[in-house]
Amino acid sequence: MRQHDTKPKEASHNDREEALKFLKDNHTMVVATVSHEGIPHAATVYYMVDDKFDVYFCTGEETKKFLNIKDNANVALVIGTGPDIKTIQGGGKAELITDGKSDLMIRMGKIFHLQQSQFWPVIATEHQSIALMKINVEWMTFLHVFLDGEKYAEKKCKVFPK
Repeated sequence: MRQHDTKPKEASHNDREEALKFLKDNHTMVVATVSHEGIPHAATVYYMVDDKFDVYFCTGEETKKFLNIKDNANVALVIGTGPDIKTIQGGGKAELITDGKSDLMIRMGKIFHLQQSQFWPVIATEHQSIALMKINVEWMTFLHVFLDGEKYAEKKCKVFPK
């Protein structure tokens, strides 16, 4: 039986690089918000991450997540839902990006190979206006459970704050 270490260790440079690669290799995350009434809301979105671990996603300006973020910028995120037991959990403050929005959205489309595609949900669904959001990550934990010989091993590290 594997023992659980509830307090993650500090991430090494290699751990941070592995976490960044994991983030860049994946393109969907669950973002959680809360309404001004305290009602939680979670949604899956396509995202992009930069080398500073800033996370970007698009959403319609009439969606629950956008309206919730306008009231309360605090968000949580989860990337990695299987089948591998490798996941990033984090949180921070989301903000609306207006400067450079077009360039960032084109970069996102190219990353997803979905530019002008009916398969990028934010493009395929009707929205009054599309918002580009940036999550300024304040905390992030990376978890990887793997088979080491005949036993399971766990790597759990705190990516942020450093």
